[in-house]
Parts: sequence; C-alpha cells; structure tokens
Amino acid sequence: MLPKNILEKKFLIITHTYATGPSQELRDYFLRNKAIFAFLEHPFMIDKNSQNSTITYYEKGIEIKKIKGGHTVKTDWLCFVKDFIETILLTIKLGKKFDICIAADNLNTISALFLKKIGFVRKVIYYAIDYSPKRFDTQILNKIYLVVDKYCCYWSDLVWSSSERMRGARIKSGVDERRYSQEMVVRDGCHFNLIRRLPENKIDKKKIVFMGHLVPNKGVDLILKSFPKVLREVINAKLIIIGGGSEENNLKKLAQELKIAKHVVFTGFIKNHAEVEKIIASCGIAVAPYVPDKNSFTFFSDVGKVKVYLACGLPVLITDVPEISQQIEKNKAGKIIQYDKNDLSDKMIDLIVNEDMYLNFRRNAIIMAKDLDWDNVWKKSLTESYKLLYK
Repeated sequence: MLPKNILEKKFLIITHTYATGPSQELRDYFLRNKAIFAFLEHPFMIDKNSQNSTITYYEKGIEIKKIKGGHTVKTDWLCFVKDFIETILLTIKLGKKFDICIAADNLNTISALFLKKIGFVRKVIYYAIDYSPKRFDTQILNKIYLVVDKYCCYWSDLVWSSSERMRGARIKSGVDERRYSQEMVVRDGCHFNLIRRLPENKIDKKKIVFMGHLVPNKGVDLILKSFPKVLREVINAKLIIIGGGSEENNLKKLAQELKIAKHVVFTGFIKNHAEVEKIIASCGIAVAPYVPDKNSFTFFSDVGKVKVYLACGLPVLITDVPEISQQIEKNKAGKIIQYDKNDLSDKMIDLIVNEDMYLNFRRNAIIMAKDLDWDNVWKKSLTESYKLLYK
C-alpha cells in the first residue's frame, strides 16, 4: 500500500497506448491503491480499433468521469500536433488540477510542461520508457527528437529513465549535465505474484516461446531459421509466436518454406495480458534474439517482456543487447546467444536435453523475477519520487 502522503496527491498520467505497457500498469496500480488520478491516453496510429484520445478520472478506485476527444488524423507528424492539442483540451474540459503529472515519452512531456505553465499541473515527471540517440533515419526529424528530449530533461522536475544507459547517451548527444534534472531509474516489472507457474513435473521443455511485435529487426526470422536443426534433434518440439504486426504474413511464409509450419503456432495479437502470461507459463524456454544495434531502443531501454518470461519460470536465451542480458547470464537464469541461427539452435537443444541444467536455470529465473513484481516497482519508485519532488 502506498503511504498516505502520496495517496493525498492528485496524479495525471499522459501516455500513448496500444498494447499493455508500463503506463497501463501504473494506472492499474493506482486503481488498486485507490488513488485520485486521471489517465489520458492517445492511441498510436497502428491501432485501427481506437482513434480518439480519452481522459478518464478516478477517485478511490472508482471511475468518475470520461471524456473522449473528437479529432482524428492520418499522418504521423499531424498526430503529434493533434495529441498535444487534445492533451490540453481534454485536461481543461475535465476541470481538475493535479499535483504530479507522469508523462510517458518526450512529446507527452512537452504537453505536461505546458499544462504546468497554465496552472493545471504542479510537478512534471518525464517518464522515458524508451530512448535512442538515432530515433529517426531522417536527420532533421532526429534532431527535433533530441532537442525535445533535451528540453524535457532540463525543465521536468524529475526524469524517470528505464535504464542506466540513457543518461550517458543523452550527455554524449549534447545534454548539459549541469542542467540535467534530478533522475532515477525506473525499470519495467512483471506480474510475478499473479502468474501461476507450472510445477516442475508438468513442464514441457520442448515448447519454445517468443512474445513481441512482429516487425522487422525483432529476430523472429532468426528463430524460425534455427528451428529445423532443433527439430532434427528434438522430436515434437514446438514454437509459439505471440504477437502481431507487419511481418506476420512474411514469417508464416518463411515457416512454410522451411517446412516447419506444423511445428509453429502464430497466436496473433492477444489483448488480454493475463492470457499471454498463461500461454508463456505453459512453455519451457523463452527466446529474445534482439538484433545487435547500439542505436536501438532495446540497447538503451529496459525490456519488459524478458521480465514476463522470467516470472513465468522460463530460462531465457537472449542476445547481449539490453542491460538485463548480463544479469540473466550472471544469475544463471538463461544464456547469452550470438545473433546466429546455429548458436541459437544449439543452446535451445542444450537446455531441452540437459535436465539438471534446465531445472537449475528455471529456479534461478523465478528467484530473479521475484523482486520485479509491478507492485514493488511502483511503490519504490513513487516513494523515492515523492522524496525528491518535495524534499
């Protein structure tokens, strides 16, 4: 339970939304703790089912008021302008003032800083869930992105960064360390206490799982290319791919070409995250073959899906890209893999056939995930933030 002094504050969360993410987890945590807050969400353009921004106001865990925006656009850059305007209009229409605004990403933070300027917000937390010094291929867009990020780092009352790497990358990209606002690292969590892990005698090590957006450079094609070798060594191995995206049809076609389609299940996008966790918990091994790229979001940010894998009790095979990869190998909760189909297949086979190693890794994965429950993450982060904002 959050301390009383924090629960007395009124919060505003501003975020973009598509699937479940840290902002939605924070909303649900506030609901469980009966906080007073508003949740303002802007849909990404890839979300075809929802095109209106919405603000929902809650008191003591009860929805009091919901207001929908009335504007839609068809291009990305207009979407950014629209979201800024919608944030201001919806907050004004709601007619509430807030003590602390937690804004996910730099564009939403610009809106929050404007709300602070006109008196609707007192303190602004810039929540940088992801960051990359080379966010866009177009030089002018990337420069604008870095300028906006720099402005948010200077003028926000507190910066939440999802990894320790972000600060160094920002300073290298031109952020003046002397003007950098106070900062703390807020890593992703998991539903450790809610997930039902299978007993060891019920585990099917032959079921291997990937969860994520099926878009280029996520390494799903590498998993598929590694699987024929696995099938030659492990009869009836199965690959479960959870998620949807622009590459889904191409990946299905690749599975057909590799003659492994009957061993691969594409679930498509699943909105209910509890259902996703149930599927993952039924599997034996998780793979996270991030493409090696030191300018990617993955290199500079935390990776939430890996925490879900660990909380489900799955040893993780992961490339040495995100910060957590080194911790996984150090704790013997999985192995670092090369971005190579043979190395990936060899390590999948090794885990499947080596019973003692597998069970040891599984137990270590559970131990590692235990402290990463979202309730622990939010209680610690909000308590420390309150001390920094009101010291």
